[in-house]
Parts: sequence; C-alpha cells; structure tokens
Amino acid sequence: MKTLATEFFKKYKDLIPDYEAFLDSIRGEIPTSIRFNTLLCDPFRLAEAMRSSGIELHPTPLGPDFWIAPSLAKPGNSIFHLCGYIYCQNLSSGIPAIVLGPRPGEVVLDMCAAPGGKTTQMAAFMKNTGRIVANEPSPARHPGLVANLRRLGVTNTIITAYSGQDFPLRVRFERILVDAPCSGEGNGRMGPSGELMGTSPRPKDLHGLQVRILLRAFDLLEEEGTLVYSTCTYDPMENEAVVDALLKARPARVVPIQLDIPHDQGIEAWKGLSFSEEVCNAWRIYPHRLQSVGFFLAKICRR
Repeated sequence: MKTLATEFFKKYKDLIPDYEAFLDSIRGEIPTSIRFNTLLCDPFRLAEAMRSSGIELHPTPLGPDFWIAPSLAKPGNSIFHLCGYIYCQNLSSGIPAIVLGPRPGEVVLDMCAAPGGKTTQMAAFMKNTGRIVANEPSPARHPGLVANLRRLGVTNTIITAYSGQDFPLRVRFERILVDAPCSGEGNGRMGPSGELMGTSPRPKDLHGLQVRILLRAFDLLEEEGTLVYSTCTYDPMENEAVVDALLKARPARVVPIQLDIPHDQGIEAWKGLSFSEEVCNAWRIYPHRLQSVGFFLAKICRR
C-alpha cells in the first residue's frame, strides 16, 4: 500500500538493502535509548540502581555506556536524568564519537555541537581533561548546549559561535567531529496511517554547505589527526558525494572503521555519479540493522 512515507523513501529503494525490512523498521516510535554519563557515575552500579527502580534495560552493540530502555518513556522526567547520570541519545548518534575516539589530554573540535550529546560523550572519553571546543553557529542553541554541559558535569569545554566553514585557522586540532547540518531524512518515521513524521523541509544547497564545512575542518586538522564526518540522512549527495569532494580537493583518505556494530558500507555510485572507492570505507546505519535512526559516517585522516 502506498503511503506518504513509502512514497518519500521510494527514491532509495535500490540503495537500501532489504528495503521492505527497512520500511517495517520505521513504523512507530524508536525505542528509547540512553547513554550513561561516566563523568558522574559507574555504569554497572547505575544499571543496577535503575533496574532496582523498575526500569528495564537491554544491552546494545555500542558497549556498556549505551542501553535500550523501553519502559522509560520520558527519560527527561527521571531522577537519573535530573542528576546528570543519563543522556537520552539515539544509538546511531553515539557512533561518531566512538569512532573518533578522543583521549584524555587531547585538543578536540566539535564543529556543529548543539545540543551537546556528542560533546558530552567526548568529554567522558577524555575524563574532563584536555580541551573541547564546542562550536555552535546559532546563538539561539547555546542555552540548551550550556545546560547539558552543566547537567552532565563537563568542565573541559568552551563554546564558540563561528560558522563552520569560516572557523578560524589559528589553532590545529588532534580530533575533529563534523556532525554536519543535513536534511535529517534518517529521523523519518511512518505514523499509524502511513504519514511521514520526523522530517522537515530541506534547506537549500546543503551539499555545498557541507563541502565547505568539511574542507575547513580538514584544514584545521593536525598532521596525524583524525576527522569524522557524519549526518543523519540517507542522501548520497549529503554523504558520499561530500566526502568524495574532500578527497578530490585535499590530501585526505577514508580509513576503515574497526568496530563490531551493524552497518552497511558506503556506495561508489549514485544517479550517474561515481565516487572514489575509498568512500566504501564509510558506514551507512539503517534502522533495520540497529534500533535507531538512519546515519552516515566516515573516518578521515591525512594521506
């Protein structure tokens, strides 16, 4: 049966593996997933405390910090959330920071930081040492970002408000995360009547903006540094085509991601366009592979 949702995603029918399983997976709400904030708590003791409070927890492929909590319908109302012990975060959105792998003492740039999920996740990896520059171009989003940093006990982070493509070149970073502005198609869900939910109108010239941001991020990278580019969309023009533009313009390479998390590889061609075979090292995350939203990410280093 044709619905608004099925019509919207039909353009990706030949792109998404097991397409019918994909359509089944986007029906209804996404299961609640949470991240334990290791800056303020021990994950094993927190899991025990939450289960003692009647909260059902299921493990995920992302490790002991991420859990599916199907009985926690409104995590923001939980005392565990109020105390900063948990952060409500989709599993897919937790993968880029894991791939980037920031370590204690490093200097890190989160180029598109709000609302702060990945920033606070990286601060936990770094044990509140080193320095994170959380750049958020929109000042209207700063209060939410600041609130999350404070609630989760993050102390190694400063906030800037540059346009990503114009970020000053005065400092180089050991690790950079570009969770780029995108069309957000990966958040799209199918409602009870087949209606499309969770997406908004596509901004103009996203591809051009994403390329400019990624080029500036690469220019800010230390010689031995690591860069992760990610989006929450399926569109190859916002994903593989953007990474391919970087490979053509800079001495960059896309390296394999060594994690045991369900995924599909990047693609080499789309609608008559051909991309570098290195782009196949990128990951595509689909809802029927992982109980989450759609995502794309690529791990990039210098040649």
